[in-house]
Amino acid sequence: MALYRPTLRVVHERLSAFIYSRRNVFLYLGHLSPPTDLRRLRRVEQLRRSFREVKAKRPFDLLAAVILPDHLHCLWRLLEGDADYSTRWQMVKADFSRHVPAQTRKGGAKTVWQLRFYDHCIRNENDFHKHLDYIHYNPVKHGLASAPREWPHSSFERFVTLGWYPCNWGEMAPANIENIECE
Repeated sequence: MALYRPTLRVVHERLSAFIYSRRNVFLYLGHLSPPTDLRRLRRVEQLRRSFREVKAKRPFDLLAAVILPDHLHCLWRLLEGDADYSTRWQMVKADFSRHVPAQTRKGGAKTVWQLRFYDHCIRNENDFHKHLDYIHYNPVKHGLASAPREWPHSSFERFVTLGWYPCNWGEMAPANIENIECE
């Protein structure tokens, strides 16, 4: 029996319907530990495991992400009737922190992450695309790559495969992200 594999057009239509809902949020989280930990990519796999752990306990969809040496950006979609992304961020931070060495604050909390994070509820399709572009262009903005396709810790390639971006997108700064400032 052959497995059903939807065409790229069908996948794109389903993903579009899935993404353009009112339960999407753009998030920024700063990392306090020495940036060399993530730059050398020693901790990226642990961060991915932490996301999987939390998603198994408190489901959400990670639509797009980029992991940089000192911070990360994500687009999440929460389940219908659920707006508690703060608890999920706390769980990701806690799970990751348990697995990495770091200094501690008074009370025993590790100093891996900044205490606060930035959030923005996605308002419409244009806002979604603007923040998606911001996420994927971020490694170029910070001088870590000359184009988004060169940065391995990003969802950019998945969106190229889906036909949302040409593979050479981002070689020049996209105009629609100029007014986003969340770092």
